[in-house]
Amino acid sequence: MVEFVAWWALVGCVGYVLKCLGDGAVNHGSIQSPGLKIIPGHTERGALEINLSTDGANVFIGGATGSGKTMMVNAILLQLLENYPDIAVFVHDGKLGAGYKPFFPLPNFHMIPLDGLESQLQAILSEVDSRNARFAGLENCWDIEDYNQQQESPLNYWLVVIDEFSHLAKKKNIMEKLVEMACRCRSAGIFLMMATQRKTDKAVGNDLTDNFGVRIALRVLEESSSKAIIGSPEACHIPASKKGQAIYRGDELITFQGFYLSSGELVRRIEKIKEIER
Repeated sequence: MVEFVAWWALVGCVGYVLKCLGDGAVNHGSIQSPGLKIIPGHTERGALEINLSTDGANVFIGGATGSGKTMMVNAILLQLLENYPDIAVFVHDGKLGAGYKPFFPLPNFHMIPLDGLESQLQAILSEVDSRNARFAGLENCWDIEDYNQQQESPLNYWLVVIDEFSHLAKKKNIMEKLVEMACRCRSAGIFLMMATQRKTDKAVGNDLTDNFGVRIALRVLEESSSKAIIGSPEACHIPASKKGQAIYRGDELITFQGFYLSSGELVRRIEKIKEIER
């Protein structure tokens, strides 16, 4: 397994982190090309860039308590909000949103309570239908990228985050809507990201996970959990001392180091987003 800079040492790599995540304006060159892109961390070769529009659309992140899962999700959300100012982010958190408080002041960040989740998912699916109807009314327009190249008023990307989803496994109507979203939403520019600390081979069925092209596993405690996420037991062997280290399943398994983002840095960066919006 590749050796990386220690998790805590990344605090000192501010220049590198800002370059990869962006600092206010979009300054990561390739991010300006079509598609919704994330950089969950870096490998020994440099930044690991994933284009959700072409590399798999939906993101599945799993990791045991203390593995750095929440930090990774927050870092991804921050870079998307910085690099795509018009993106709409919707989050349902099984832990009632405590880890997302710094994002609350942003007008395009929305928390979804459990009692409103089913109706909100239905509203998002209705938006998918509306966007697809727009595409159908134009020549040579198959998805949001085609549409935005043809229209003066582009459609924005949406990201739906379900954090700690195991409590939803027995809620049939919600799970059916999540499966439908995972199957249908990419062409409309709406993406799904799900994260869990639980044993993932039992938490959610194959009908849903089969539609997640981007799979990331931080340290997990059992080989079955690692296999459920990335199809390999490797994530079970990440040392507990390697907080933030993860494995991405693309065409091959890629080991990378996630970014460290202190609560103070997160708040500072969000304040900068708010200043730009003013």
